Amino acid sequence: MTFLAGVALIAVVVCLAAWWAQERLIFFPKPLASTAHLPARVAPLEIVARDGVRLRGFILPADRMPAPVVICFGGNAEEASWMLAEAGWPRDWTIVAMNYRGYGASEGTPGERALTSDAVALFDALAQRDDVDAQRIVAFGRSLGTAMAVHVAGARPVAGAILASPFDSLAAVGRLHYPWLPVSLLLRHRFDSALLAADIRIPLLVSSAIAMQSFRRRVRARCSMRGRVPRRGRSWLARTTTTSARRTSSGIASSTSCALGRSIRRRDLRRQNNLA
Repeated sequence: MTFLAGVALIAVVVCLAAWWAQERLIFFPKPLASTAHLPARVAPLEIVARDGVRLRGFILPADRMPAPVVICFGGNAEEASWMLAEAGWPRDWTIVAMNYRGYGASEGTPGERALTSDAVALFDALAQRDDVDAQRIVAFGRSLGTAMAVHVAGARPVAGAILASPFDSLAAVGRLHYPWLPVSLLLRHRFDSALLAADIRIPLLVSSAIAMQSFRRRVRARCSMRGRVPRRGRSWLARTTTTSARRTSSGIASSTSCALGRSIRRRDLRRQNNLA
């Protein structure tokens, strides 16, 4: 009995520690050390969240206005300015990257409710600008950022979404990395993208080195997705009825006419996701 009591006590202590420290296991804020890596056209951008927290990021304006916009949501250890430093962004689209709370020069502390609310606030702020085509705003997310992109797509009329390395939910990721913990019971920041995706009907482009089975299944069954989604391969793309997808020796190919805007060509999408 003493042994069992000791094991139970250790289990309780471990669970409490995981519950208390989970933000440190999920979010890895990066400071803004420099802007020397940014193109000269990039300008600072600031919005005020609903609770008064100031969020700071950057905007890469298009050559002509009003322009369609890609809103970029980065990973959990990513400072947003580096997304705009990537080559290949189409010049007829405005590209926006905002740092999460606690990241870069943004104020506050990251958390699921705050980050998803901030993502919607960013969409609203951009949609009101005179230099933005509010009917053509696309949400782009990478890793953790895919959860924000899906949330915005469910809350606002985005023109489409691009998801790079998406995940079903943070609970699913947690169970994969910590199978010995009752993750579903302990997790406060769930980011359940697969659940939200069930009710979203928009053009979608997905790129992932390892396609999570249930996310692909739910997207194909519930999100009006058509076209071939490979089960294996270096990457996979899925598109809606406005585009077509087919297999090639490199793992992906798609029509040059993209649902997210005619100016985004296949080579641009490949370069942005390191698939070329």
